[in-house]
Amino acid sequence: MYAVVFCLAFFGLVQGIQHRDILDLYKYRYHGNGIFFEATHGGTCSYDPPSMPPVARYIDRTIAINPRQFYRGYACGVCFRVNIAGKSNGGAQVDDTFTVFVKDYCPNCMPGIPLLTDDVDGRMWMEMQAIQCPVGNTTLEYKFQGSGPYYIKLQVRNARIPPTKVEIYQPKWRQWTPLAHTTDGFWTFGTEPVERPVKPPFRIRLTAANGERIVDSVPDLVNGVVMQGDGKQFEFDPNLPK
Repeated sequence: MYAVVFCLAFFGLVQGIQHRDILDLYKYRYHGNGIFFEATHGGTCSYDPPSMPPVARYIDRTIAINPRQFYRGYACGVCFRVNIAGKSNGGAQVDDTFTVFVKDYCPNCMPGIPLLTDDVDGRMWMEMQAIQCPVGNTTLEYKFQGSGPYYIKLQVRNARIPPTKVEIYQPKWRQWTPLAHTTDGFWTFGTEPVERPVKPPFRIRLTAANGERIVDSVPDLVNGVVMQGDGKQFEFDPNLPK
């Protein structure tokens, strides 16, 4: 899989959007002219190979996305269907449709779509719309970064629809506590002083962008290791593009 940032000189529907609801990525088609750049590794969302989530097997490219549509990291892991049409720098006509996955942030890109590809260069017309990620029968995954008994930084991976709220259950108080969201697509707990250490396994409650809520568990607290939960996944939503 290759990745190239595509900065879009954007025209169209995004100018009329009055609110920053991530569901707008699914409701509207965005279009404009784009310029392709050289592929890079890494990325803001920390989906570096070989730890790409299972959905990567079902998508064609990865993308870095502009500030307006990155939604301060909530768009990490969102999938888009992209249509391109135009001529490359060599004059060849290019018409293609493919599925992409957000893995990076492009701070200098105009509102619209940064895109990745390995075989196209030049400026051309494109259109994109978010779709439910083609996760197949795979489940949610979790990965800790820099975490310990008094601080948790958790990545939720491989979601069909991105979560917009994540909570952890605290047995001592018998309550769900919301985690704070970070601009690199993680969820944190313990930014305020925590009197008692938190111990695995963790019960996690996740709310998707469309309002669906599920409860899963994370079995252990090990940094840098991708872990499976209880086999949960957000359901297919017939009201959102697939």
